[in-house]
Amino acid sequence: MSKHLAAVALAFASLTTNAATIHPLGDQLPVGFSTNNYFSGNARGWEFTAGVAGISVSELGIAPVSSGSYTVSLWDVATQSVLAQTTISNVSGEQWNWANLTTPVALTMGASYLVMGIGNDSGQSYYYGSGLPSSWYPTGDINYTRMMYCNGCTANSYPYDTLSGYQYGVVDIGYTVNAVPEPSTYAMLGLGALVVGLAIRRKS
Repeated sequence: MSKHLAAVALAFASLTTNAATIHPLGDQLPVGFSTNNYFSGNARGWEFTAGVAGISVSELGIAPVSSGSYTVSLWDVATQSVLAQTTISNVSGEQWNWANLTTPVALTMGASYLVMGIGNDSGQSYYYGSGLPSSWYPTGDINYTRMMYCNGCTANSYPYDTLSGYQYGVVDIGYTVNAVPEPSTYAMLGLGALVVGLAIRRKS
């Protein structure tokens, strides 16, 4: 009987098991992008909507031209509030740099969010481009909406300026999706546990 109980327990555990971390932009490098050397005091990022339930953001990342220190933030667009923020020091230019969030942020399906980066050192540069391959405008779990930015601002300034079809700054999130089981799934597992329990009682 212990084998049956273990199987039921394993089934319950599998419902809450996280998948591997996903990066919407796929860690691709901005080959062929233009560059601008005004990333200090100028925030750049992109807005997106959560396309499915169960998304949890656990990482923030940036791929700038220059090395140094950068701050990457995750915003709630509706409330214009910062949900998560991290400063990534000793960043290497021309590659992706990631930081884990101490507390993952759960996203609401259908809600809009913004991931934004800003340089903390003078003379830092960022990538930008438009009319890019579709991989730069993700769809599905995460749906690209538009580019958002502000000039002469800080990491805590909400960016009101927008552009369509652009990627500025090249920032991204890392997330997992927790599957949301149907009620019938829980019912079947509960029934299985009940049957195993009754069998044990009869045997004893």
